[in-house]
Amino acid sequence: MPLLKRQEVVKWKEGEARAIEDDVVVETSLDIAVNGREVITLLCSPENRKNLATGFLKSEGIIDKYEQIQKINLEKSKKRINVHLTKGSGDLESYFNKKRALASSSGRANLVFDEVVKLESVAEGTPVSDPTNLSRLMSDMQSRAGLFRQTGGSHTAALANDKRLLYLAEDIGRHNATDKVIGKALIRDEALKNKIMLTSGRLSAEMVLKSIRSSIPILVSRSAPTTMGINLAREANLTLVGFTRGNRMTFYSAGERVLRD
Repeated sequence: MPLLKRQEVVKWKEGEARAIEDDVVVETSLDIAVNGREVITLLCSPENRKNLATGFLKSEGIIDKYEQIQKINLEKSKKRINVHLTKGSGDLESYFNKKRALASSSGRANLVFDEVVKLESVAEGTPVSDPTNLSRLMSDMQSRAGLFRQTGGSHTAALANDKRLLYLAEDIGRHNATDKVIGKALIRDEALKNKIMLTSGRLSAEMVLKSIRSSIPILVSRSAPTTMGINLAREANLTLVGFTRGNRMTFYSAGERVLRD
């Protein structure tokens, strides 16, 4: 399935209207079922769906590692993915039993935000050698966001070390893009506790929780945080960085990982 599609539109500029064809980002749905039980329906871009499902299960606390997945199968319709966990692994029941609130995004067709009472502090991780590295990584991520440049209708996320981007994904939803890179890292058995997560989207509570649950110590965005996102980051000792644009950025929590002096 293509990631974008030509659509007939009418553009108006300086008093003149003209009919043209324009690229529009494709939106589809993906049902995720675990051990035969419906977990969620995601509204997403139609690529990297195995990574998306794996990352979602990890960032929602259902699995800890990829080895807990015995089998993962995308149906021919490409609208449903079936995941079977190894016997006795995973924590599906806790996921369904937790209190939930509606995520601050239209990209989820289910209740996906867990209200966490106690958070484990994110591991210390490897500090960034220089703040300008975050600016460089963000700039690199933006330059590689081809779907956004073509349509203006997608978010981008990337996993990086202090030197370079490791994995990058685009999706109509910021949550999905983040889950895709987490899933890819999990499948490749990549350690997350010394990595940096970059995103183009807002740093709301559910985005912060994804990094916390994945033990990613640094979360960076070119956009703004929310108060709940900041509070969760401070409680978990997560380095939260917003408004990373050019050679400026704002630290909201645990800035010592980057600003060591």
